[in-house]
Amino acid sequence: MSMSRELTWLRRVRDLAQRLATHEDASELLPDILAAAVELTEAERGFLVLVEGRDEAGLPRTRVVRAHGFSRADLAGPDVQISRRVVREALALGHGLVGDPSSHYASLLDASSVQAARVRSLACLPVRSGSRDLGVLYLDHRYRDDAFQAADLPLLETFATQVALALEWVRERPPSPPGRRGRLVGLSPAMHSLSEEVSRAARCQAPALILGEVGSGHEQVARELHARGADPEAPFAAQSCDLSTLALLERLEALTQPARGTLWLREVEQLTPDMQTWLLERISAGLGSQRLIASTHVDLRQLAEADEFRLDLFYRLDVLRLVVPPLRQRKEDVPLLLEEALGRLGRRLEISPPALERLQAYSWPGNLRELDNEAQRLAAQGARRIGVRHLSPELREARGVRLPAPRLEGMTLSQVEAHVIQAALSQCEGNKARAARQLGVPRSTLYHLLDRHGLQ
Repeated sequence: MSMSRELTWLRRVRDLAQRLATHEDASELLPDILAAAVELTEAERGFLVLVEGRDEAGLPRTRVVRAHGFSRADLAGPDVQISRRVVREALALGHGLVGDPSSHYASLLDASSVQAARVRSLACLPVRSGSRDLGVLYLDHRYRDDAFQAADLPLLETFATQVALALEWVRERPPSPPGRRGRLVGLSPAMHSLSEEVSRAARCQAPALILGEVGSGHEQVARELHARGADPEAPFAAQSCDLSTLALLERLEALTQPARGTLWLREVEQLTPDMQTWLLERISAGLGSQRLIASTHVDLRQLAEADEFRLDLFYRLDVLRLVVPPLRQRKEDVPLLLEEALGRLGRRLEISPPALERLQAYSWPGNLRELDNEAQRLAAQGARRIGVRHLSPELREARGVRLPAPRLEGMTLSQVEAHVIQAALSQCEGNKARAARQLGVPRSTLYHLLDRHGLQ
């Protein structure tokens, strides 16, 4: 497969995965998934079937739910009889297969059937959630012997993964999580959405990419994704990528030997070019039952477009994207998070209303790491009731950008943005470095915003 075709394929898969993560009714995406599979493989036809139990002989009962390129007559004709044989074979094998007159599965296309149905080549992949068979993705071509190659199977399996996610989402939409659900803590809408996305992503083995600022909780998301998966008792291995090629290669060779469980690669943007190539080849060859999770706090797409990270590896990793919101976007979670952090230290403290107000007004540029540090300082003071005087200087001064009068009604979004920036600069007495920290943005971003609004 050419590099350009593979990148197009990976982009389409990634786009479908992201639509699955946000679409209200995932069943509406089934035709799009099938159409994308037909288009990108250049298949002539395709269909999706659901497995609905077993018959008296123990064979799977199947029902076509979506078809592309088939007419009603086709679905009742002899080629569907061939398709049912192939479907049952793929389900029995538990993995995808490619059939053409010269392949290992050529017997599926015996001469009389080929003459009757004219099917020259096919691909068939089971759609699974854990150990459960949900259905099958079937593609064929009646005029080409070489329409599908065995090398296409790893990429074809990504479409089967999309189907599995959609079917699971239709069958059982996850309930809204309470304030504490596994390692994800928070009652905010942002955390509700993240928890639902983790639940959906946990139903398949496709690679996941965790994005978010430093200290926002990459590890909690990675471990929760593993815990909600099909085999939570399997090994969970974490590895930072800020090592030399040789040192990292030795570790990853050892960590991928079990071929099960989850491998979490932290700071994946720091992979050397040689390690990027190694990882791409390993993913292409298949990781067995091992789930790959990568995380980064930088814009990996931007690095890829600047030729500082392999674009094809980016698309391999960015199949299921999970974005961890910064703490400033879910300040209503601060009391619960602080209680959780103090509980890990064996302390239960009362927070006065003025102190709580300061805690929630602060912008938390260090996110959860900074909150954990604050909890340790508070616990070390020995006070049972926490007042403003017990807080660190940043919190006492409420550096969370207090918006002075006038009120913001009637302002455009651009005017509100300029107003917030001016408020931060005023509170920091014009110190841009402090203002950037208070706003929770990099200093370069602040300079860009100052230029945009003409505030220099």
